[in-house]
Amino acid sequence: MNFLRYSNHFVRQFRVMPWLMFRPFSSSSKAIGDSSDPQGVPQEAVDDNPVPSYPTFKKREGESLEVLKARLLYQSRKRGTLENGLLLSTFAACYLSSMTPNQLEMYDHLINKPSNEWDIYYWITGKSSVPEEYDNEMFALLKKHAKNEGKELRVLMPDLMKH
Repeated sequence: MNFLRYSNHFVRQFRVMPWLMFRPFSSSSKAIGDSSDPQGVPQEAVDDNPVPSYPTFKKREGESLEVLKARLLYQSRKRGTLENGLLLSTFAACYLSSMTPNQLEMYDHLINKPSNEWDIYYWITGKSSVPEEYDNEMFALLKKHAKNEGKELRVLMPDLMKH
């Protein structure tokens, strides 16, 4: 009885059609967990959603060091995850101005290689091993920065205007 009272309240409160409340989510006749479909996903849904291909990293030609540093500073802040945003923005604020052109190129390749946003975080924190192409002096400096041996408070991204 309480269930009916609750469901009637739900229907009135959220204006849900009562027959939609108990309707299965899948339009497929297969039951979720059916042995012929172990993941519970209809085959037509898989066919309609192909895995996207990621573009390859392209080095920008003719970019001055000043423009490159400004771009890397901005890109270090605008990441797909807050964790990487904090780690990379504070790293860029500390070290970007003193990097050599070769180090800038290594850093650019690291943060702009598509499809490795979470990988970067796991590599920096030591949760997974760093691939050979990124295991260089720049990454060692980034890992040292992430350890925060000086116990600096890094809860906010540094201002863009200071640099």
